Amino acid sequence: MFVIEINPISKAAIDTRIHPFRDQSGNVTGVIIVVRDITRIKKLEQVRTEFIENASHELRTPVTIIRGFVETLLGGASEDEKALKRFLELLDKESKRLISLTEDILTLEKAEKKIHEKEEREIDVTKELSDCAGAFASIISDKGLELVCDFTDNPVRVKMNREDFRQVFSNLIDNAIKFTDAGKVSLKVDADPEFATITVSDTGEGMAPRDLDRIFERFYRVDKSRSREKGGTGLGLSIVRHLVEKQGGRISVESKPGAGSSFKTTLPL
Repeated sequence: MFVIEINPISKAAIDTRIHPFRDQSGNVTGVIIVVRDITRIKKLEQVRTEFIENASHELRTPVTIIRGFVETLLGGASEDEKALKRFLELLDKESKRLISLTEDILTLEKAEKKIHEKEEREIDVTKELSDCAGAFASIISDKGLELVCDFTDNPVRVKMNREDFRQVFSNLIDNAIKFTDAGKVSLKVDADPEFATITVSDTGEGMAPRDLDRIFERFYRVDKSRSREKGGTGLGLSIVRHLVEKQGGRISVESKPGAGSSFKTTLPL
């Protein structure tokens, strides 16, 4: 058995097995050659390896920071009230980040396996989206942004677990706010006879074309340092994609550097 890489750029690979036929004298009289495309298997193996490496790194970072703070406090910093308060605040921040990361990993695992543990029901898209946006009202106001809602007058309903729906659009709205320093965040709802289309747009930083194909990958960040600074785990958009696809929907993104981003989600009615 041996593996041949047909196209190293696209990572196309085939598994080739050669089985000889021999006569009673031991001479080879023929062969059977079995060729199998294992490109997808190789890709999944690579994704799994990268996920383990990234998850280990992301988990190790806050644990190392927490450990460093604890050692500093035990070394005498706890006797300084100002230093004690500062270190406790940092410990609280990093522990919350660790909890958030752990919860996102578990959520992603369930979404990828298409586990339906929660009850699905018919929900009103406009109402739920308004509730999601309402949760960010104070943050939007503090940043001086404008929230624009363009909803259809006709009722739009999808069958989906309410918690999953809110997780999808809370993630998208949160990202839009995080990476928009001025301008607006827009929510739009359209519907045709089969699908509801929900678009979350912003006038923020935008992304380069090279990032658009990878933005839904686990732990992928356009700007790693800034994403961590803003509190992201790098799993939000991957969770969004899997929750949407679990419902038979799809999600896409359009973006340009400096011109904002637009995430379009389509869900079956």
